[in-house]
Amino acid sequence: MQGPVKRPDRGHARYEAIGEASKANKFAEPEAETDIVVEITAHLASELCRDIPGATRIKMLCARAEALRHTAPHDRITQAFLDLAKQSNLIADLGPHGDKDLRHVLDWALRGRVPFAH
Repeated sequence: MQGPVKRPDRGHARYEAIGEASKANKFAEPEAETDIVVEITAHLASELCRDIPGATRIKMLCARAEALRHTAPHDRITQAFLDLAKQSNLIADLGPHGDKDLRHVLDWALRGRVPFAH
């Protein structure tokens, strides 16, 4: 009979290299996510003037949120778009439940189910 199979120690150079590579990737990705969310919201801020009807502004937000849904965490996208909606007075224009309504629509957009698409 053969003895037990020797497995490489966790301190083995190969395992250390894999661990270091995964750590580097884990911290490199959020910067790219932040940049795209900031870039899109900054561009959209110039388009959300009060001269445009509220329904059109909501559709614009939903389209951008749906486009971002695979690039950043959903809570980050939602918060960025809600902040933008407050700054542009969209939430105030929607009425007393504007925050809740917009959060609901953004949630659907981030799931890829925009009700305005058809």
